[in-house]
Amino acid sequence: MTKEKTIVTRDNFVVLVREMHKLCKNGSRSLGNVLIKAWEYEEIKDYNKAIEVCEDFLSSCKSKFYCDIARGYIRKYSEKL
Repeated sequence: MTKEKTIVTRDNFVVLVREMHKLCKNGSRSLGNVLIKAWEYEEIKDYNKAIEVCEDFLSSCKSKFYCDIARGYIRKYSEKL
């Protein structure tokens, strides 16, 4: 799968920045909600469920940045099993 490169111009700059801001905000909120749920399971030492919540996020997230963070939490919870 080849990603198409976007060329930034004066004409599309504002639209692109708004789009990027929206993607960042939505990704941060989604990951934040997942980490809150995972933390709740961590508090009761149900690490398998915490891992499951993070893995569910990975199946729907398309951002490498947020997926890398979720994978870090999966490793953290896996070490506690």
